[in-house]
Amino acid sequence: MKEQIQFNNVAIEQSNNVVRLTSQPFGSKLGREGGIFMSEPGQSEIPTGGKQKPVVNRPYKPIEHSQSVPPTPEEKARQLQGAETIQELLGPLGTPEFDRGAKDLAEAAAGTPEQPMVKEKREESKGVVAYNQGEPPFDPTRFTADSRLQEIAEHYREIEFRTFRDPTQRLGLINDLIGRLNNIRDRRGEIVDSEAINQAQELAGNLRAGLREAMDSLARGGEIRTRTDRLRKNIYDKLDIPEGATQGEIKRIITGITPEMRSELANDMKRHIRTLQPSGSQLDPELVDLIIETENYESLEYIINRIISHPLEAETKRYAREFYGGINFSLITESLKGKAEDLRTGIVTGEAEERPSLFLEGLYRKFHTLEAGTEFMHNLNRTVVMGAEREFVGLAPEMIPDHFQVLQRAKHVPAVMRIFDEELQRVMARDSVITAKNYKEVTGTIFDEEGGVTGAIEGSVEKLLRAYNEKLPASERLDEWEIKWAFHTGRNLLNITIRTAELIAHSSGAQIGYKSFPQESIAKIIDQLDLLGERFGVAQEAGGIQLLHMIKANFHREKEHHGWRESGIKTILGKNRKKFEETGILNITGVFSSWRQNNILFLNVPGVNHATDEPQRISIENFLNYNNLKIGDLDAQNVEMVRKLSRLGLNQQMIQELKQEYDKDRKLLRVSPQALRGIFIQENGELRSHFNHSLGALLRLSEVTPDEKDSRSMLDAKRAVRIAIWKKIASDNPLAMASILYGMELDGNEELNNRLKAIGNSMYITKNEMTGEKEDTPLWAKLREKLTVAQEIRMRSIAEGRDMSFDEALTQLQSGTPQAGEGLPPAPVSGEEGLIPAPIEGAPIEKPSEGAKLSAEEVKLLEQIRNVGKRLVGNLAEVRFPSNPIMNDVLFETADYSEAGTEFYKRRTGSDLVSFYEGGGGLTQLISNPGALTLDQAKEILGKVVKSLGDPNGLESAQNDVAPILEGYIDFTREGGPISQGRLGQIVSFAFKEGMLVNGVKRVFRRPTSLAQKYIGPFGSTHNIYEIRNFLDQALQAEILRKGINEEGRITTDLYERFRKKFKVKGFWMFLAFLRDMFPIAAAGFLVKTGEESATTKT
Repeated sequence: MKEQIQFNNVAIEQSNNVVRLTSQPFGSKLGREGGIFMSEPGQSEIPTGGKQKPVVNRPYKPIEHSQSVPPTPEEKARQLQGAETIQELLGPLGTPEFDRGAKDLAEAAAGTPEQPMVKEKREESKGVVAYNQGEPPFDPTRFTADSRLQEIAEHYREIEFRTFRDPTQRLGLINDLIGRLNNIRDRRGEIVDSEAINQAQELAGNLRAGLREAMDSLARGGEIRTRTDRLRKNIYDKLDIPEGATQGEIKRIITGITPEMRSELANDMKRHIRTLQPSGSQLDPELVDLIIETENYESLEYIINRIISHPLEAETKRYAREFYGGINFSLITESLKGKAEDLRTGIVTGEAEERPSLFLEGLYRKFHTLEAGTEFMHNLNRTVVMGAEREFVGLAPEMIPDHFQVLQRAKHVPAVMRIFDEELQRVMARDSVITAKNYKEVTGTIFDEEGGVTGAIEGSVEKLLRAYNEKLPASERLDEWEIKWAFHTGRNLLNITIRTAELIAHSSGAQIGYKSFPQESIAKIIDQLDLLGERFGVAQEAGGIQLLHMIKANFHREKEHHGWRESGIKTILGKNRKKFEETGILNITGVFSSWRQNNILFLNVPGVNHATDEPQRISIENFLNYNNLKIGDLDAQNVEMVRKLSRLGLNQQMIQELKQEYDKDRKLLRVSPQALRGIFIQENGELRSHFNHSLGALLRLSEVTPDEKDSRSMLDAKRAVRIAIWKKIASDNPLAMASILYGMELDGNEELNNRLKAIGNSMYITKNEMTGEKEDTPLWAKLREKLTVAQEIRMRSIAEGRDMSFDEALTQLQSGTPQAGEGLPPAPVSGEEGLIPAPIEGAPIEKPSEGAKLSAEEVKLLEQIRNVGKRLVGNLAEVRFPSNPIMNDVLFETADYSEAGTEFYKRRTGSDLVSFYEGGGGLTQLISNPGALTLDQAKEILGKVVKSLGDPNGLESAQNDVAPILEGYIDFTREGGPISQGRLGQIVSFAFKEGMLVNGVKRVFRRPTSLAQKYIGPFGSTHNIYEIRNFLDQALQAEILRKGINEEGRITTDLYERFRKKFKVKGFWMFLAFLRDMFPIAAAGFLVKTGEESATTKT
């Protein structure tokens, strides 16, 4: 039965949900590891400065109480409880309990607004409701500084007036009020008046006390209280805490205990709380007090995680906690808040303790941020798997860096993200495409034929996570619910950062046919050309597919033009290598694989801090800047001069002189090819040892990928760096290399192709000859599990600051020995000491139960993968991957999302995703009927594509991406057809096919003069050399193309001049075209004149 009460026309009813924190709190923030950065002691939490909207108070009208004849006890009882008879409330007539209760009710009913009914006290015997007239009444008129506070206070007063047959209804109502108040207090700038802030704090104390009293009354005398009492006695006996000790005395004893005793107490507490079900049953308030009192904050986090993780089981349902989950969450967080206020005001020890108070306040904020982040993450993941991309874009702004930070800190979440990425790449290589069936194999999510989620089973990611968990020391293994928590969180984070959709888009293409596939809505944004254009044959009869193929051919020629070499690889990751690269034509990616990952991901690099040679954590972006690799950020003296003077209309000679001067200065500032090698590579050609993770992200850096501005020596240096990275992957990440090698085929290398086939046959066998379905061989299934566990052992060691090779990780896995040695501690969560207690130094680590030995066959297959991988590093260095090639080596443990900016996720998944959709949509519009477009229409479409892609990726990048599209469109509509590739063919085409005479004759006989007319007839577009020249000029003006010096004075590639040269619209060729076309015109004029003269003579 749902209980509802009306207050001033506002209904409050029992609810499972609480209004949650939805913005970054002030007063504390979260660090890389999810810890707490606190304000300095004494710093006020009241926000100052900035633009703040004043709160406009609505007129407050208190509830009027009747002054007429007071109701009888029976009438008052019915009013308060809704009971059919008074006996239901007070018991049988004539009993002492009834007489005493009726008398109390009669006295309470006679109260007035000036002396309202005071708080009821529930007695333990027989549930009789009595009223203590000695306590001061709760007065809502004290909260007049803000109308919202008045409204909440009035509602609370009405709850206090009312009794409930089901006590949990009272809990739900008070919990809702706490949520409403926290929502107001935690929003920055919501309450700016100091009096209102003080009143909000006082009201929070009243609500906290009401919730605590209601929960305490249910726990008192029950089994949960008895168990808490036993636990408290056990702890007090161990610490020699005397009976009746004050809070201050207990705090001093707790502060002085030894690390060994603290560890023993933590174990006692953990054994107790593991037996609880905090989502489905009530916690004892005194247990929470005991945990806070003994400073066992890890136990609080354990309970909080268990509460908020429970709703994640239902992947496609909106996030909703169970009733007691919400109540217990409020109990813990409000207890922290109350204790923080007690410490700050000196109630505990007699003097104000600012620093411990700030810590508890920070923990309170952290738990709210974790709960809010879990809700937003779950709901975002729901929209991704259900294909609700519009809802996804709408929800994305709710996620802030703090949410990512605390979620990623959960145990094994980074491991899940790495395993998930590798498993997707595995089935992508094995089956060519990621389908609903192999997606279920990986994640356990079951889809129906329509693409809807119908259930879940245990997938390979979860199985591998369990395998890794079993190899940990017994004291570090996760409980069952923690494994689920880690799996759901890691899976969801990879989904909502669009990494999963990236891989699905790169694997699918036209061969997937008309079937639905996982995350189709987001994947189609990443690769619209294949998943919409070629897959459905858009405008095939109108030449759309022909134009699309021309664009792709141009894209591959651009690769060579930029300095990429031929890779010699024919197929990779289950696809034709060229088609695989084509999925990156528009350079559309998720959060990772974009430039933002350079801010998020951190390296351990020595030499950054000149005071020590120890490796220091530094973001990839700062590492590039530190080594002067980010040329665009350098401030050369001539840059500003060139920028200013180029706007004054300088002649070409002066511009060229300035460009030469700038080039000279630029070479001085930019690292040389030798310096680039020195930054990344050792003298023996191997990658420097501190580059031991996130290698797939390094391969995406523009600083190591070819650029057409690079000299040959710089291109060689960049290639050497890429080769060194791939060597490291082959040696220390054979798991990722195995997926890349499976199914690979080379052009013209039979020996290596045979070795690749042998590796593939050892990994998979055909399960169904009809469908071609494959499955792991028993050998590969066992080895793959061991390689996954070894990879996670290695990543864990690196995260803790200890470098470890893959061979060392394998040795540890096979021997079953724990990790040894000390290295850099994890990234600090605060500049302060004494936050969450650190692990006990020197504490013994339990060994895994047994090692995982590799058989001789497994050793042989592993060596084959490594050896063949090392032989192919040069080939792989020339593959233009559309996204991060691998991510199973990313050190998510040290990732810092705040480095990418407060709104980075909102931008990438909100505005950027919309821009990408519009950019791909513009291209789809172009190929839908290219022959029917005018040049003005084409220019408008291409301009929108550049604008859409340029907003997220930068104008220069967008212009580069659109260049092969513009080139393809001009070739498609060019009079005389596409430009021939050979020199002789170009001359013949220019002299005859493009001439006015030949094309004039074709028009007379209604023959096509362009590819466009070949598809849609004589009314299709066809553009001569003069129109193309004007089109290129307009494209330059519209910033679709660019010249060699941009407005900032930075030298770039000259797309404008390149296309003027290709389409022969420069001065010399224009002169030849004039002569070519003048002869038939002159001849025609001569013939006309001769005919006229002949006719005149005859006359």
